[in-house]
Amino acid sequence: MKPNVPTGSAAPAEPTGGDMPPSAGARVYRKSAKREETQRRNREAMEAAAWQIFATKGLDATTARDIIAASGVSPGTFYNYYGTVETIFDVVLSRVVQEVSTVTAAARARSSTLEEMLHLSNRAFLERISSTPLAREFFERNQHHIRISLYAGKTAARLHEDMRADIMRMIPHAQLSPGEEKLVTTLIFSSGLEALFLMASGQASDTGSTSRFITQLTLRGLNQWTESALQADRQAPTPLVT
Repeated sequence: MKPNVPTGSAAPAEPTGGDMPPSAGARVYRKSAKREETQRRNREAMEAAAWQIFATKGLDATTARDIIAASGVSPGTFYNYYGTVETIFDVVLSRVVQEVSTVTAAARARSSTLEEMLHLSNRAFLERISSTPLAREFFERNQHHIRISLYAGKTAARLHEDMRADIMRMIPHAQLSPGEEKLVTTLIFSSGLEALFLMASGQASDTGSTSRFITQLTLRGLNQWTESALQADRQAPTPLVT
């Protein structure tokens, strides 16, 4: 049975040999449909195999030989497309992040309050991972690498920025500095990610109650902060007009 692997809008990895620009005056050949189909099938086979192996063994225990054997491609094909195990790990993780970004953005878009936004976004995130085959196992066995990627990668940076814009839209009176806005967004993102790791390890299983808990935890802190900011503004002395 062919293993499942998330699919999304992340740009697929191209063979490294195709990255070299043609020399001046060289004739450029278009890829044939057959060749493009072969490349697509190779990618799908390798990424599906990698997804299953990363979920069952983890990145640290996975070798290129494992992925090559499970996918049925040649060693040259693997190294031409990805080069390293870490590269294909980043590719399959980026696909998950793209899917999560899509469903959580849709959840935030249909929200009218901050509480609703946080709850629906958290729930969409947790349910998406829970419903994706092998995703819980993937996240459980690769926590260290996932944390590094999701706090430093470009795909995650776009996800954070989208979240920041939506959250600040709901609390425009908070008067946060850019650094504070980033911190708020990171804390909200982190609470959802850590809840996911707990679910993956079996310490939490109900996406609805888990989402409500982390939403209320975040909301109370934000409400207290914004109320304190408004109170300080009301108590600030009015500058004298001369």
